[in-house]
Amino acid sequence: MKDMAKDRLRILLVEDSEDDALLLRRELEKGGFAPEISRVETMDTYRAALAEGGWDAVIGDYVLPSFSGQDALKILRSQDPDLPFLIVSGVVGEEVAVETMKAGANDYVLKHNLTRLAPAVRRELKDRQSREKRRLAEQALKESEARFRGIFENSGDAVFLVGVHEDGFTYDDLNPEAERFLRLKKAEVQGRYFRDLLPEPLCSYYVSRCKETIAAERSITYDESVDLPSGPSKFSTSLVPIKDAAGKVVRIAGVCRDMTESRRAEERLREAQKLESLGLLAGGIAHDFNNLLTAILGNLGLAQDEPAESRPYLDRIEATALRASDLTRQLLAYSGRGRFVVMAHDLNLVVQEITQLLGVTIPKNTRLDFRLATDLPAVEADSAQLQQVLVNLVSNAADAIGDREGRITIATRRRFVDAADLATRFVGQNLGAGEHVVLEVSDTGCGMAPEVRDRMFDPFFTTKAKGRGLGLAAMQGILRGHHAGLQLQTEEGKGTTFQIFFPAAKEAVSAASQGHDPKQLKAGGRLLLAEDEPDVRASAIEILEHLGFEVEATPDGMDAMKAFETRPDAFRAVVLDLTMPRMGGREAAARIHALRPAVPILLCSGFSESDATDGADYLRFLRKPYLIEDLRDALADLLSD
Repeated sequence: MKDMAKDRLRILLVEDSEDDALLLRRELEKGGFAPEISRVETMDTYRAALAEGGWDAVIGDYVLPSFSGQDALKILRSQDPDLPFLIVSGVVGEEVAVETMKAGANDYVLKHNLTRLAPAVRRELKDRQSREKRRLAEQALKESEARFRGIFENSGDAVFLVGVHEDGFTYDDLNPEAERFLRLKKAEVQGRYFRDLLPEPLCSYYVSRCKETIAAERSITYDESVDLPSGPSKFSTSLVPIKDAAGKVVRIAGVCRDMTESRRAEERLREAQKLESLGLLAGGIAHDFNNLLTAILGNLGLAQDEPAESRPYLDRIEATALRASDLTRQLLAYSGRGRFVVMAHDLNLVVQEITQLLGVTIPKNTRLDFRLATDLPAVEADSAQLQQVLVNLVSNAADAIGDREGRITIATRRRFVDAADLATRFVGQNLGAGEHVVLEVSDTGCGMAPEVRDRMFDPFFTTKAKGRGLGLAAMQGILRGHHAGLQLQTEEGKGTTFQIFFPAAKEAVSAASQGHDPKQLKAGGRLLLAEDEPDVRASAIEILEHLGFEVEATPDGMDAMKAFETRPDAFRAVVLDLTMPRMGGREAAARIHALRPAVPILLCSGFSESDATDGADYLRFLRKPYLIEDLRDALADLLSD
C-alpha cells in the first residue's frame, strides 16, 4: 500500500554490479519512487532494451567491462534527444564529468553520494517534459516557416513584408513575383525605406496605404492599375497589419494579385449577360413599339381625314413619338453605347430614367411599385451599369412570380455601415464603413431554396427554362467594381429581397442645368448638311429652310468634305449625322475642322454625347430624334459662340 502512493518509474540501468543496482533501487525508493529497474551489461542487451522503449530514464555506470557509459550515452542520443541519462560512478573525475555533460548527459552522481540521485532523477523527469515541448514547438515552428517560405517563394501573387517604424516604412522581404511587380530586387531593398527607393508620387501613395491599414487595425483591400513592361495591368492588393505582443503594429504583410484576365473575363461575362437580357427585352419592346405606332397611325389618319381639326391629332402624334424616342434612348443607354463613366449620380434619378424599360420586362400580372427615399446622398457609379443591375433584379423577380399575381417593389434609402456590420453582415465583401445608399428590390415570388441560393452567383447556373444563368454572375462583378455590398433575404414560398449597399459619394450630384431662355437665333447664310437617311435629310432641309437658312445637302461625310474643300468659306456652319456610309460624321468633322478651325460644327446622333463627340471640344451635339425647337436652340448656341 505504501508503494502505491509513490511515483512509478521505469529505469534502464547500465551496470555490471548487482549490489550497486540494489543500492540505487533503495535510494530511489527513499526518494519517493516505486522503481521498475531493468539491468543490462552488454551492448547488445542495451540496444535491445532501448528498442523496447517506454523508459523514464537511463542510469549508466561510466566504466563497464564490455563497453562504457560514454558509448551508452552516444547510442541513446542518436535515438532519443530528450530521455534523461544520468552517470553514476565511483571513479569519475571532474574533467571527465564535464566532458560527459557536454556529450549530452543530464547529470552525474558519485556512488559515495547517492542521496543526490532521487532529486536529480525527479528534476530531469520534469525538465524532459519541458525539453520535449520546446523541441516540438521548435520543430513545428521550423515546419511552419518552411511551409510559409515555400508558399512565399513560389506564390503566383506578389507577396511582400513591410517594416513599420516611427520614421517611415521599409521593405523587409519580397518574393520573386513581388520583385517583378515592383521592379526591385530583394537584396537591394531589404531594410531600406520607401522614400529611398520609390519616386514621388508612388512613395506617398504606398505610405498612405500603409497608414490607412494601421489606422483601420484590420486588413484593407484596394484595386490599382499598374503599367508593366507587358502592358497595363489591374491588381487587387490586400494589406494586413501584424501586431507584437503589446498590440502595436510592427509589420504589414501585403499580397498583390494580378486581376487583369479576371477583370477581362468579368467584362465578357457582363457583355454576354447584357446580350441575353436585351434578347429578353426585345419582345416587350416590340410590343410597346407596335402600340406606339398604332397610336401614331391612328392619329395621322384622323388628321388626314379632318385637316381643319388636325392640331389635336398632330399633338398626340408628337407626344407618342417622344415616348418612342425616350424608350429608344433608354435602350441605347442600357446596351452600353458610350463609355462607362463613373461620376456622382442621384440613385433615384437613375431608377426613374429606366422605369419605362423596366415596365416592358415584366408581365401584366405583376405590379411595379416604387418607394424612393428623399434627400439621398449621391453615389459614385456608372449609370448604365447601375441600370443593368436593376434590370437583372427586376427580370429575376418577375420570373420568380411567374404566372401568379404579384408585386415587385423598388426602394431606396440611406444606411450607415459600421465595423460591426462589416464583421457580421458583409464578411468577405469589398465594402468599407461609412454612409451608404441602399437599392432594394423585393418580390412576392417563390423565393429560393438553400441549394439555389448557394449557387446563384455561379456563371451558367440557372433555374429558368430559358436563359444562360449570367445575370447575377455579371451583377456580382459590377458590385465588386463599385465597392458595393450585397444582402439577400429569401425563403421558399415567401419571396426574395436583394439589398445593394453603394458607398455614398463625397461630392454632391452636379446641379442640373437651370432652365434658361433660348438664345436668339440669327438666321441666314448657307449651311452644309450631311445625312444619309433620305427622309431625315428631306425633313432637315425643310426645317433649316423654315428657320431661314440656305442648305446644301449631301448623303454622306465624304461628299460633305469634298463640298467644303471646294468652298471652305461658303458655309456659315456644318450639320453632320454621326453614322453614315463611306465616311462618318466624326471623321468628316475632324477634316473640316483641320481645313477651317473656326467653322461651327453640329453633330447629330441617337447615341450618347460622349460616344458621338469622342471628347472633341470643337463639336456641339444634338441628340436624335429632335423637335424643331431643339434644332433651333442648338443652332442658336452654335452660332453665338
